[in-house]
Amino acid sequence: MKIINVSRDLAWMAVILLVAGLPAFAKNSRKITFSSPIMLNATRLPAGEYEVRWEHHGSGATVTFRKDNRVVAAVQARLVHYDLEFTNHEIVYETNADRSRTVVEIRLEGMSEGIVLFRSHPSPFDSELESETLATVDEKPSD
Repeated sequence: MKIINVSRDLAWMAVILLVAGLPAFAKNSRKITFSSPIMLNATRLPAGEYEVRWEHHGSGATVTFRKDNRVVAAVQARLVHYDLEFTNHEIVYETNADRSRTVVEIRLEGMSEGIVLFRSHPSPFDSELESETLATVDEKPSD
């Protein structure tokens, strides 16, 4: 009987720890929709809905992009603090010579940090950065 009680207690503790950790996980995960294809270093992501997750480690972070519960890209990044809270999802990107867009930074609604992606190949020339406001998953793009 004592073994059954210990097993039951361990199962309840596992459930409590899992539930307690969910808010922290949700804080580091958002769904966004890209209206056109984007580049993350050498990885091309088609337009569509993605879950962006980031995990802090030291002064940096690992950012993963998931589609249909599969990791389709992972990049290293750092978080940069801003003195404001973003009201929309926004990406900052560099337009390449072939007109593709390489993501440089992601700014997510409700956060005061930007996720600045490390690039494996720095731009060989000075280029202008542009930004695009993205519709959140729950919103419909404006006409």
